[in-house]
Amino acid sequence: MVHTKKKATFNISEETHQGLKLAAAVQRREMVELLEEALSTYFGWNKMTKIEKDELALYRIAERSGPGQASQADFNYLSNTLEPAPVLAQLLQHLDGRHLIVEVNDKRTGFKRFSAFPEGIDCLYRGGQIRLQLTIPGRLRFQQLMAREEWEKKWESAAPPAERA
Repeated sequence: MVHTKKKATFNISEETHQGLKLAAAVQRREMVELLEEALSTYFGWNKMTKIEKDELALYRIAERSGPGQASQADFNYLSNTLEPAPVLAQLLQHLDGRHLIVEVNDKRTGFKRFSAFPEGIDCLYRGGQIRLQLTIPGRLRFQQLMAREEWEKKWESAAPPAERA
């Protein structure tokens, strides 16, 4: 059996790097193989939660109009598609200002920042229409979640049928 040399780049401490080199040498394996195995085991145990999947869906909606552009969505439709309205409202409140700029249409003065509403998440139930735009930290989180989703799909398709759950 011919082993092809694999290359990977990681930002890890020197101590961790040396530990991996030692473990790989003892097991007569490549460090990349050890890391792939460890990460697949980790992600097998720590799959994306429903909330993380819905967060990823919100980021995709925010990017519909293109990078840096705000996208409109209907809150009622989203709460039927993703999470129930109270959970989705809390998720939007959590992401607002950190990862997303959330604006709500109050049907009188148009779209205003979510944080401008004194009643908090209750404004989402009245308005219906929201506008989402990713922030820079949101763009980074979006990329992380997409990479994690891609990783999970890769390992799910590579796992033997008995291991898929």
